[in-house]
Amino acid sequence: MTQVQRSSPQLVILAMAVALIAAVVAIAGSGSQHVSANNPTLAVTPDATTHAPGEFVTFTVDVTNPDPGDVVPGAQLTLVLNPASYVALIFSSLTNPDSHWSCSTPTPGTTGSINCTHTAAWPQGESKQLSVDAWIPANTASDANVRLAGTLTCTNGSSYSFGGSGLVENCGATANGDVDVTAPEASLPVDKFANGECSPTLVASGSVSPSTSGCCAPGISVASISCCGDKRVVAGTVHVATDDDGCGVVPGTEQTYTIFVYNQGPSDAHDVVVTDTLPAGSKAIAINAPAGWTCSAVPAVSKVTCTIPTLPGPGFSGYGETVVIFVTIITNPSGVQGQTFVNTASSASPDDQVVHVASAGVVFLRPEADLVVHKAVASLPGAKLRYRIRVRNYGPSTAVNLTVTDNLAAQYTLATAVTSPAGWPVCAQPALGASGQIKCMKPSLLPGVSGIYTFDVNMLVAPDGRPKNKVTVSSVTFDTKLIDNTATEAATLP
Repeated sequence: MTQVQRSSPQLVILAMAVALIAAVVAIAGSGSQHVSANNPTLAVTPDATTHAPGEFVTFTVDVTNPDPGDVVPGAQLTLVLNPASYVALIFSSLTNPDSHWSCSTPTPGTTGSINCTHTAAWPQGESKQLSVDAWIPANTASDANVRLAGTLTCTNGSSYSFGGSGLVENCGATANGDVDVTAPEASLPVDKFANGECSPTLVASGSVSPSTSGCCAPGISVASISCCGDKRVVAGTVHVATDDDGCGVVPGTEQTYTIFVYNQGPSDAHDVVVTDTLPAGSKAIAINAPAGWTCSAVPAVSKVTCTIPTLPGPGFSGYGETVVIFVTIITNPSGVQGQTFVNTASSASPDDQVVHVASAGVVFLRPEADLVVHKAVASLPGAKLRYRIRVRNYGPSTAVNLTVTDNLAAQYTLATAVTSPAGWPVCAQPALGASGQIKCMKPSLLPGVSGIYTFDVNMLVAPDGRPKNKVTVSSVTFDTKLIDNTATEAATLP
């Protein structure tokens, strides 16, 4: 009978040890193994989830390596400013605090992609941040969307160590930073200036500075100064402005206002309306606005309106367009010396929550008129004459307290009552058949207005021996040409 020999316990233990050693050697000789590991993470975060058109938005781009080892150099980060189906963002700047990022960017003011490469090893747990500033176009429609789309890729096989060596597989991530575009927001401040706009010089009562010569118009007194010598003195105050100041304006003359309108943005402004409220009694005779604006027809009274469908915002550069509108008016011819007349401009748009207003005030100087009188005579049967007297104000201002005087010599007697122009006051006159003064008065006469007085006289002497009849006109308003304030009878009225 054959006898089986059994192994001893010592031999079994020895065999197991040899097998374990062989396995370890095999593993050591087989190279690195594919071991599961987390991939780097990517986040793209805007400074706010909503922005108005024309605003700048800042995106923070955060890339973190949570893996248990270093990512090898060469990780690629792409940030797209104009992904499909989104309004394109306009690149402004890139802030890169990590010198290991090497980036190429679009030219500021354009769109495109930012491409970055990380040139150094990337330790476990380290976060790499960048900051991107971009501009949302000012004409972007409300409810549109903009996006900064990010993609991170790194080389498969990036090494790390975790109780041995291994390889990273499928290294990469994507993330998007989205912003909703709100309704447009604009700010439209308006400024206004007038030629001749100024503040008259304040001087002490009883003195005038700078020195002047001559006398004021009749009835003008400035404090205790009764003879001030400068037509630009403001009645009833102690304010003096000389001709050299270029200050003020004569009533009834042209005045040009310059209106400046700005769109401070950030968005384009729509349905913009600029309104110029004219001083009382004035009318616009010319409006000059840039192309694209539609303004009131002239002559316009009370107010002028100019509109434009869209007024661009400041744009990417931050410098908006300044719109300049010129409005020329004829000032109120009945303006009183020293009166400040104010012209007010305003701007408005549905995209601006505020109606902006600006005013320009100019002091009226002494009114100036040019009164002219003519007289014609015609013979009537029965040794009578018919006189026709025409009075006209050539302006530019309204003549105040007008007086027409005709003295009938003893060789004449009034044959008919004086007929005044329609709507004008009745004249003071001698009784019919008597000689004496005819005096016609009118509170005011606007520039360009004329009227004709008519009356008949009896001649008490032969036609060849009668004196020529004269007539004069005057007012308290300063008259720039006194030579034509007196007229002698002529055959016809010019």
